[in-house]
Amino acid sequence: MTTGRTIDWPHEADADWAATFEVQLLLHHEVPDGLAERVLAEVRETTEESGVRAAELLGDPRAYADTVAAERVDERYRGSVDLNGLTPVEQFRRILYAGAVTGAVTTLVFWFTEGIRVQFSPGAGSFVLLVLTALVCIAVAMGMRSAGRYRAVTGWGLAGGALVAGAITAAVALSEDPLVKLPAPVVLLAPLLLAASVRTSPAPALNAWFEGPAEEPDSRRWTTRLDGLLRGRHGMPGREAREHTAEVRSHLAAAGTTAQEAYGDVALYAARLADAGERRQLRKAYKSTLRDALLVGCVIFVNEEYVREGDVRAWQFWLVVVVALWFAVRVLPELVRTSRARNSC
Repeated sequence: MTTGRTIDWPHEADADWAATFEVQLLLHHEVPDGLAERVLAEVRETTEESGVRAAELLGDPRAYADTVAAERVDERYRGSVDLNGLTPVEQFRRILYAGAVTGAVTTLVFWFTEGIRVQFSPGAGSFVLLVLTALVCIAVAMGMRSAGRYRAVTGWGLAGGALVAGAITAAVALSEDPLVKLPAPVVLLAPLLLAASVRTSPAPALNAWFEGPAEEPDSRRWTTRLDGLLRGRHGMPGREAREHTAEVRSHLAAAGTTAQEAYGDVALYAARLADAGERRQLRKAYKSTLRDALLVGCVIFVNEEYVREGDVRAWQFWLVVVVALWFAVRVLPELVRTSRARNSC
């Protein structure tokens, strides 16, 4: 893949401009794959022909990235992706990839610390199978959330939660006596097969399944989907999303027309409502900061015994200290700021 750093820029100033442009475009906007590369190739050709530096020719790289995002990203594309620039099927795949990586890393750690034989009891085997099934349900729920289908999110989310509860129950209640011993490389095949299955799954068919029926919805389903898209795909607060849907319902009642006739495609209309630059960036920043906070919580929860016991010789103790300091200094103030700004918009 061509990027600003792999293009042979004749001047260091142009290379720095390209790097700043690329960071701004990819981190602050949802853009199709390859757009940054195409634009930078055009900039390289233009600067070479004109003999003028990119900064003199195109101005501030951040402002130019904003202009490119506004002018060269199709409205239909913006309506099809969430705040992370992912379609429902990409959201689904990302979660399963994370599960596959976690499984592979766990297997490798066990291999190098406990030996090549991995022992499975009825309880452990049931736990692994149920957790894997729960992961698929949760991945589907997140894909449905990105598609704005909140009823499906509830169903799949409850199924995932029930499976996790079943996994914990099975691990506690079933026998711990060894049932089978498998070589670690054989166990490692399971997460690799999961990743391969996700990679080869048909994206268009999966995306169509997440998006739901293609036929024109009635006005009630249209407004329900609008609310789901605003909250799920575009990260809008529930109160603001409800205000928009209430306004649509009021207009439809007064005009006596259908939502499809009055507003057109629901995904495009949701994108127009959500695409108010500053508010969208605030929602994106809030979501990113909330994810950081959850990561901090997971790290502290997993290693809390080292802190509780005051084991200063363990690296886990200092990991928790560093993460807690980062949370206090960086994450918490940003979470408070973005939360207040998001709710005040």
